[in-house]
Amino acid sequence: MKAITHIITASLMAFTAWSTVYADQTYFTLSNTNIPSKISGYSGTLTRLNVGEFSYEEPLSLPSGDYGSEETRLRHSHAGITDVSWQENHDKPCDIKATPRALNRASVKKQPSPKSKNICTGRAGNKKVVSLPAGQYVRGISVCTTNKKQSRKNRLKGIALYAATLPTSPPLVRSINAAAEKAQHTNCRKWHQYVGCPNGYIATGLQIYSQDDSFRGLGLKCRKVELSPSPFFSTE
Repeated sequence: MKAITHIITASLMAFTAWSTVYADQTYFTLSNTNIPSKISGYSGTLTRLNVGEFSYEEPLSLPSGDYGSEETRLRHSHAGITDVSWQENHDKPCDIKATPRALNRASVKKQPSPKSKNICTGRAGNKKVVSLPAGQYVRGISVCTTNKKQSRKNRLKGIALYAATLPTSPPLVRSINAAAEKAQHTNCRKWHQYVGCPNGYIATGLQIYSQDDSFRGLGLKCRKVELSPSPFFSTE
């Protein structure tokens, strides 16, 4: 019983120290969700890739020699999309990946992992990547497709990302008016409408539209950015 009490006491001491570290600083967190009704490109079967939340285990720092020094705690934090890449199989776009970056990247010990969707019937290749500079997050997207007469035959051939930064003073999400970062294949023929998050929101997920074994259009899942006294929305 003494050992258990010692572990609990030490754990509380570590948590108190952790709370003090973050008490006087400001961080970002995500709240409300918004999914724009517009699609850039063509509709089809919907698949969702969400990267707005991530977790990792962190060793619990206890005073030297204390019991339970090998214990860990589970951190939960927020992220936004910064990169999108896709690959093709025989001219058919069929593998797509969304890469996130932590909103409080200087305060977390692990970055979130990318998430992908693969509908290829063979091996994917001919990779294209659209990447935003450090400190920027996706706030909008548009896609380029082929331009065939029968719309059901059109496929995704290019992606453009529009960026925002996150200052710690209002407005918390500031759009960057510079030209979008984009990548495309040679048979990109038609750029489609811009789809963007509302003011104060960033993209934390992709809405992916496909038909058979090809992607045809993209949309966004957006979440509102707010300030928080901690870089973590939960710790277990």
